[in-house]
Amino acid sequence: MPGHQQESRNIVVNGHRTSMRLESEFWEALQDICARERMTVNQICTQVYRQRGNASLTAAIRVYVIAYFRETVAQPPAS
Repeated sequence: MPGHQQESRNIVVNGHRTSMRLESEFWEALQDICARERMTVNQICTQVYRQRGNASLTAAIRVYVIAYFRETVAQPPAS
């Protein structure tokens, strides 16, 4: 998939304004997660920030998005 464009967006993490640069696909996936979880991007980023360990926030968000959807796919369909 050529041409993955990165976008910088301002977010508030743990009460502090910062910017984060992610591929547009990750921003879209993060928005999808927010809608499903009824949370804001700032809330999810703060949650990930607090649990990230030594990883950069950007790397931690990428891992979070992938893990979220992997877990979603692994769950059996609702009957």
